[in-house]
Order: sequence, then structure tokens, then C-alpha cells
Amino acid sequence: TPEQDEVLEPLLRACVGRKTKLLFRTSSRERASAYNAERRSWNRAFSAVQYPFAIAFPLSTEDVAELVRCARGLGLNVVARNGKHSFEGDSSSSDGLVIDVSRLVAFKPLQASKRDSKDLGLSAAGDSDKRAWVGAGHTLGQVFVNASKHGWFLPAGHCSSVGLTGLVLVGGQGVLSRKYGITADFVEAIEVVTAEGERVIARADQATHKELLWLARGGGAYPHFPGVITRLMLRFLPMDFQAKNCISFKIYYEATLEMAQKVFAWWQDYAPNAKRGFLCELWIRRAWNAQQSTAVSRLYITGLFRGSMEKFEDVLARDVIPRIGRGIGAQIKAMTMPEFVQDLSGVKSLAELSSGKHGWNIKEYGSDFNRWKGASVVANGSLSDMEVVKALAKGIWNTELAGANERYARYIEFKPLRGAIDEVGRDSAGFWHRGAAWWALMSAFWSATSDEGRVGEYVADWMEAHKKLADGMKREGVYGGQYAGYVNHDGHSSVSEELEAYYGAHTARMEQIRKRWDPHGRFKHGRWCRAARTGACTIT
Repeated sequence: TPEQDEVLEPLLRACVGRKTKLLFRTSSRERASAYNAERRSWNRAFSAVQYPFAIAFPLSTEDVAELVRCARGLGLNVVARNGKHSFEGDSSSSDGLVIDVSRLVAFKPLQASKRDSKDLGLSAAGDSDKRAWVGAGHTLGQVFVNASKHGWFLPAGHCSSVGLTGLVLVGGQGVLSRKYGITADFVEAIEVVTAEGERVIARADQATHKELLWLARGGGAYPHFPGVITRLMLRFLPMDFQAKNCISFKIYYEATLEMAQKVFAWWQDYAPNAKRGFLCELWIRRAWNAQQSTAVSRLYITGLFRGSMEKFEDVLARDVIPRIGRGIGAQIKAMTMPEFVQDLSGVKSLAELSSGKHGWNIKEYGSDFNRWKGASVVANGSLSDMEVVKALAKGIWNTELAGANERYARYIEFKPLRGAIDEVGRDSAGFWHRGAAWWALMSAFWSATSDEGRVGEYVADWMEAHKKLADGMKREGVYGGQYAGYVNHDGHSSVSEELEAYYGAHTARMEQIRKRWDPHGRFKHGRWCRAARTGACTIT
């Protein structure tokens, strides 16, 4: 209540060091704009419920520990936040304290610190080659830029403004995952502030803390991680940043139901089993195009081929064209790795890449496309019923809802898995979906000016298309759950059912770890959203 806020605000200010920036929901008028700008996640669909008591911006691990101890003493729940990209807005809260780690952006190669080597049990300089402590506040773009200064590269996700720590907690699939593994596979240690406000280093060879590292590597985002991660020890790969050996491609096909079935049948047979240097995704999409001022339906394959243009053309001639043809248009270009990452993120420079700007959807859809809903399905095998694919494409391309002038965007992106992802044992990390053939990630976007009633109908129709796909996979026994990176509080599944979909047989172990390290639920989200299509949430 406002009365409680008035009592707690001076107590928290007195408890926390002066260097830590604090914003309160009871702020004076001149400071209210700063609070409003920071309280919300990227997904503005939840703006109406994201009013945490306070938001803190620590500058060090010691600051985080102090904040956790103060919150504990005042009875406040804590939400740790990095990139604000949670699909369900779980990186903010309707109460409690948000600890925003975005200012923890130190990048320290391991050999530069004797203390760090001791923390990890490393003695020889060679042990620390291509390893660095990376602040938990990094975005993926910042990691890329900082690592490239050393000639290093980290396999990570597609969007440069996504927070590193949040991505690691869900696993981290990206364009080079089939070749090298998911992002979480490159995390060798984490620094964590526990519910007691203590700093611990969790690494795999420890008896007491290693379970925190196990949880953080793909199993810790939902419903919460039992602590605040302040930095991560990452292992990097060498990378030639000058060679134009990244072939970016997008090949369009006629957006018909028959062609969608044909391309999907080829894709699921070929893409998960292709050579690891060839990432081929399939997209079915209908989206508003700001440049054309109309909505457009698309069907295309897209991705990255690592090698020469000549070898890529050989692959097209041998494996693609004989099965699904040349398409109706194509965009194919040889790039360096920095050029490819910038293009993938929708930015034009390394400075913009590390800025945290959300580039691609703003460029294509318009700056007000900042409300969305996500969902996913994971396939443990091939789907044979092409009528399911037909119904899915029909649902996505449905033009009856708003016509050609619809200010919405929705799509499904089919991503192949297998390869190096499966070389790591399933029980070695919290990430559950090793052995899966592919997963499909669904997104629906709309703008601030969209009619709320139409949005509800639009998202409900989109969710029905998702349900038909999942039901079809379940009938054939190939449904493997859902991806925690696209967390979806659908309104009819219980929390236990959602956890089972994201984490499978790891769920029970994860709950034990959470209870052991956070017995009083101090780090649980301050709001729990159910069936929040337009931001209507149940607060618990």
C-alpha cells in the first residue's frame, strides 16, 4: 500500500550504500519519469502490472549482496533482471525489489586475475586460455564486441539486446548451436549472491555449490533462480573475423498451404541432419511491413552456411533445389562474422550492436511494435501428418481478422537441433531438450495503437494454431515439451504442467535445489501472470 511504501522507502535508502542508484514507485514527480522508464520490460503488454516497490542498479557484487540482505531484513521479495526480454514480463514485478544487473559489465580474461584462477582451481596459464569472467549485465551484443577484441567468439542467440544471463538460464540456442553447442555449455562457473546475501562461486568440481551451476545452465529461468548471478566464467572459441565465410541466405517460396506442407516435409527431414556448419530454419509468417504499409504473408527458409559461396551453391543444387525448387526470390550474401551478427540483429555498427537497442523488429514493423506473446513446441521426432502443418499455416496467414491493413505480426520459426547439442549428456546440466530434432518458436506482436478487443481475438486465434500443432505432435508421440526461453503462461496449464513441459524429468531436482538455496521463496517473482493476453494478470 502507499502507506507501507512511505515506511519502507527511507528504511531501504538507509540500508543501501549511496553508490547504488534506487528508483521508487513513490518517487517525486520529477523522478517519476525515470522510474516509469525502468519499471517496464521490453514486452509492454504487461506495463499495467509492472510496478515494483523499488528498482536498484548495483555497481558490484558487494552492492548486490547488500541489496539482498536489506531486502531480506525488510521482508521484500527480489527479482533479478538483466535484459528485460522475458516473454511474460517476469523480469519485473508488481511488488518487491528489482535488482537490475545491467551495470555489471566488466569483461576480465582469466589470466589477468590470480584470484580468479584460484577461485576456479586453475594453476597453469594455459588453463585460462580463452576464458573470461563476464559481468551478468552484458547483453549478447556487448559480449560479442568485447570478446572480438581478443579474437574470441561465443555461440549465442539471435538477438543482440537479449541479456546474457537470462539466455544462459534457458539454455541459449543460436545459429551455431548445432556446430558448437548451446550457450550454457560454455559456462564453467558462476558467481552468485544467495538468499542469505553471501557471495559464492559455483563450479562443477565442488561438493557444495555445483548444483547452482547445474541449475543455471539451462534450468534456472522459470519460475525463478534461487539467487542473483553477478558474473559468469565463459569459455570462448577462436574466430577469424576477417574472412567472408558466413553465407547468409533467405529463399522465398509461394505462400500457399500446399507449398508450406512441401517445404516443411523437406525441412524436417533435412535440416536437423544437415552438416553442422549449415543452419537452415523454416519461417511461416504474416507481418505488417512499415515500409510497404501493408501486411504480407511469407514462406521462406533462412539461416547461415559456414564456408564459401561455391560450396553453398553446391549444397543448394544437390540438397535443396531438387526437392523444393529455387523459390520465387532469394537474398544470399557472403559476410564476415561481425557483418553477419549485425545483420542478424538488425543493426548497422558494432557500437549499435553493443548499445542494447532492439533492432530488427523496430526496423521492419515500426517502433511501436513492442507488445507480444510467445509460445513453443519441441519435437523429439518427425511429424508425419501434413494436415497439421496445413492448419498451422492457415492459422498464421489468416487474413480474416483484420484484413490487409492489420497492424500485427505473427510467425513461427522452425529451428533444427541435434549436432553438438547432443554431445553433452542430458544430466550434466539443467537444459532438458537434448536429443530433440527441432523446436518451433511462435511469436505474435502488436502495437500500442492496436484495438484491445481485436488483440484479444488475434492472440486467441494465434494460440489456437499453436495448440493444434502441439496436439498433432502429441497424437503421433513426438511432442517433447516446450522451450523455457519462450515461456508461455497459457491460462489453462498448472504451474507443475508448465514446469514439466520445460524441464521434463529434471523438474523435481530443480525444485529441490530452489528450496535448498531459497527456502523462503525470496527470489520468486512478485507477480504471477495467468492468461495475460492483453496484460490482465492475477497478482500472487
